[in-house]
Amino acid sequence: MRRCILYITFITLAGCQPAIKYPPGGYSYPEHLLDRDTNFYLYPIKDLEPRRDSFVDANGYDFYQSAHEPNLSIRPQPVPTFRLTYSVPLGTDYIISLTPEYITIKIRENYSDECANLPDTSRLTSLERMHYRILQYNFPIEPNGRRNPARQHRLDSLGSVYPALHDAKYYSYLYNKANAHKAPCLTFTQRQIKITAAEFDSLVGRINASGFWQMPYHDESGELGMDNPGYLLEANIPDRYKLVRGIPAADSVPPYRQAWQQLVKKAGMDSLVVIAFSNTPDTSIKRPIVVQETELQEVRQELPKHKRRPKH
Repeated sequence: MRRCILYITFITLAGCQPAIKYPPGGYSYPEHLLDRDTNFYLYPIKDLEPRRDSFVDANGYDFYQSAHEPNLSIRPQPVPTFRLTYSVPLGTDYIISLTPEYITIKIRENYSDECANLPDTSRLTSLERMHYRILQYNFPIEPNGRRNPARQHRLDSLGSVYPALHDAKYYSYLYNKANAHKAPCLTFTQRQIKITAAEFDSLVGRINASGFWQMPYHDESGELGMDNPGYLLEANIPDRYKLVRGIPAADSVPPYRQAWQQLVKKAGMDSLVVIAFSNTPDTSIKRPIVVQETELQEVRQELPKHKRRPKH
């Protein structure tokens, strides 16, 4: 009997994996969350980033909800979850998630015809339509801002006549009214890769050792541009949440991006998702161009023959 107990104890201990120790950093989950904030997928930074960026983030929930992705920033998930979102302008979007058992890859396929016709400003009154256009290009309208003096004077005058232009909730109301849709805007394909506990520990260990948890929420080392892809890296563990967003840069490859690129490689997506350019061939190296010798033929240009003028 004692031998059986010792055997069972040995098997139990052998099957236990040591808990991963995460470095300090990140954000605590909110204690008192309002219903309207559950759609804010980057909740901890809503008051840290500029008001315009915060407004864009607040209205970006449709992307993740279309992909059936949880809001990692407001509460812990059943298991530790790491998520990489990669968006290519005029291209497509990718979501790669890591959990203890699976790597899940989601790729955006289609954009609905209904959403392609949005915003639909015909849903707004004439006054709301005017306000919506103003806020689209000038939000936030702040008194005594730093814009061109003539433009700022005009906006200050409009703000004094229509105080609602200073209220982000009013802009949100106009935005939601003009962009309301019935079905999800996006559709995604999905596949999963089964991984072992050792593989999960290895990938997370690389991320933990890379300085990811100590990074600011916005990595400013990227190269701004209309065609440059953007990435968002998130970690959800039992006691906190972490995010880092940025733009890849060929001349700046922080270790944390190299660590996340290992997840991309494990997912088999490294030909499409690149946040660490050091893992790709260096296209900046100039290689000699080999020109084969070719015998050239002499080409003579024939002079035009002069036509005789007809006799009259």
